[in-house]
Amino acid sequence: AFRRGYERVLPWPEQFPGELETWIVQRALAMLNYEMQAPTQAERDEVPFWLDTFHTCMDLLKDRRQPAAV
Repeated sequence: AFRRGYERVLPWPEQFPGELETWIVQRALAMLNYEMQAPTQAERDEVPFWLDTFHTCMDLLKDRRQPAAV
């Protein structure tokens, strides 16, 4: 549904299968990196959340790229 709505306005930006998932993983990694180096303790307290988010994204990306069982 999200994709159909998006494509009513603009063409889908994915140029190859899995491209968007790769960018989602990159964003989670960038946020984790930021939080680990954040200047305040309140921001650094978010590290466990972003670490979990990064792991979840990596698992989803890995599952998507696994070949189908024969």
